Amino acid sequence: MMKKRVLIGLIATLGALSSCGAGKDRQVVNLFNWTYFIPDQVLYDFRNETGIHVQLDTYDGNDTMYAKLLSGNANYDVVVPSGDFVSLMIEQNMLQPLHKELLPNFRHFDPMILTYITFDPGNVYSVPYALGATGININTGKVSEFEASWRIFEREDLARRMTLMNDTRDVIGGALKYLGYSANSTNPDEINQARDHIIRYWKPNILKFDAEMFGKDFATGNTWIAQGFPEVVMKELEGSEAFKNHHFALPKEGGLIYLDNMAILADAPHPDLAHQLINYILRLDVHAFIMDEFWYPTLMPEAEALRRVAVPYSIEGLFANNYEFRENVGDAVTYYTQAWNVIMQSK
Repeated sequence: MMKKRVLIGLIATLGALSSCGAGKDRQVVNLFNWTYFIPDQVLYDFRNETGIHVQLDTYDGNDTMYAKLLSGNANYDVVVPSGDFVSLMIEQNMLQPLHKELLPNFRHFDPMILTYITFDPGNVYSVPYALGATGININTGKVSEFEASWRIFEREDLARRMTLMNDTRDVIGGALKYLGYSANSTNPDEINQARDHIIRYWKPNILKFDAEMFGKDFATGNTWIAQGFPEVVMKELEGSEAFKNHHFALPKEGGLIYLDNMAILADAPHPDLAHQLINYILRLDVHAFIMDEFWYPTLMPEAEALRRVAVPYSIEGLFANNYEFRENVGDAVTYYTQAWNVIMQSK
């Protein structure tokens, strides 16, 4: 999952708020969200406008979120799963249908985006929160000639100056697209072809597989090419002279799009308040503010005029470059896991 840009201090501050002034009549909605994925200001403003306090708990990955919900110890209203987990949670009756009449701001979404959502057709159970994608971050001060292609990882002249994500689906998905297959392939032969290509052509040239420090390594000049989310690199470079040398390329063969979504749990204790929170986040000015904080492309055309920052890629650019929404591959996840283990163990 993507690294999130954030105004820090949120959890501690909200915790303090939840412990003071707690009265019987205070309204509280429980939000279970990714770590560092919603600005402090949004929740403060929501509380000030509505009187509803947001109790925030966080997770660092879909698997962590899912396991916590399955444990039966959760008491959450709103959760923010990625698309592949939305479909899984729908199958397991973990989400309740949304009442669209309580979400008038849903109308602001780009209809084109909604037509691409296959994990929840018609957005019966979920609404988009933020869309992101990995691609290739390039230091143009060091690499002046390049092709926007996964082929760049085959360049021996850049050996030890490149990193790939430490992420099964992102890396194997990139190789699948390079070979002409779907990044959501469930065919074991295709997945194994991608595995072998990575081992033979990509791995010998990279410094490491890294999903944690790639932004810092890029910013310090330790690496010049990094697969990853551009906002992570841009956050590290923000305010520095090196920012102007950062170029984010969408490989022409395609890649994976991550769409995180807001949903209400089937056993949510406060579904009405949950709808109010979701509708507030879908307000044009709030959506624009959140997208600015993370350098994400807007999902609402009308919000574009409210943006303050330039984003490194557009949604139209993703589709033009053959990107696909990440989907739940079901039992085929075993093929990916096995292939990844072989990649990690190879010399």
